[in-house]
Amino acid sequence: MLVAHIADTHLGAMQYGVESREVDVYECFREAVAKMLEEHVRVVLHSGDTFHSPRPSIRALKVFQEELKKLRDSGIKVYAIPGGHDMLRRRGLSPLALFDYLGLVMLSRKNPVVKRDDLIIAGVEYIPAAFKGDLLSQLARIEAVVRGECGRRRILLLHQALREAYPPAYELSLREMPRCFNYYALGHIHQSRVINVGDLTAAYPGAIEFFDVQEVVKGGSRGFYIVDISTREPELHFIELESVRPQLVYRVGYERLASEKERILAEVYKLSSRKKPVIHLRVVGRGIERGRVDRLVVKPLSKH
Repeated sequence: MLVAHIADTHLGAMQYGVESREVDVYECFREAVAKMLEEHVRVVLHSGDTFHSPRPSIRALKVFQEELKKLRDSGIKVYAIPGGHDMLRRRGLSPLALFDYLGLVMLSRKNPVVKRDDLIIAGVEYIPAAFKGDLLSQLARIEAVVRGECGRRRILLLHQALREAYPPAYELSLREMPRCFNYYALGHIHQSRVINVGDLTAAYPGAIEFFDVQEVVKGGSRGFYIVDISTREPELHFIELESVRPQLVYRVGYERLASEKERILAEVYKLSSRKKPVIHLRVVGRGIERGRVDRLVVKPLSKH
């Protein structure tokens, strides 16, 4: 059985307040759904942060509705958990709850385990590190329900940072994970990575676009996983999205700005993307004149 594993779509996000960047995110999401349909997946797993805000714009809701309908009409079931961006700080419904009429199944502490045919899918919403005890108790509750289901393939959805994936700030470690699942579909970390320890396979597909300059610096592709869970060990294939807008990062000394200008422009002109790149330029030094920076670099780049 093929399933698609996606996370951190952040529909409605608008980098630098620029509308075209919001549109970029929608284009990436539409491309992802189109590729899922091409791959003939039976199930889509969304591991949190579907939206960038717990009160998404009408536009963000409409895009999600349109794409979810395409999946529904193709007989593809969608399971999702709320990430931190999908939830109000005070207890309340996630916007994901609006889409049950299109067949979306939202997993949470109120509905943590779903059984369908030969598959069990479990998950809970994002739980901050300050409430780790609650997180562990929710996982123990899920494990108690799932452990006896040896005849079915079992998948756990979480929107948490693992210590093994992101040591600076994590909520959970592998040794604290329930061991009764075949695949751990994770979200929250925006770089794609697969963690294999013994018979445990956990994966972060990463975000579908770059949302800030630090993500650009870290690099990596943007996309999602196609996972074959019919084998004893899940087989993962990363699908890279072509709609991602290129971004370049430069740190230039003010005294070398004139000489570096041609190199920067040459790199911009070499890009083959149909989209103009986002350029992050940090000029360092003393006596910086904004007008000179604009004349030398910003205006030539804006004409590209």
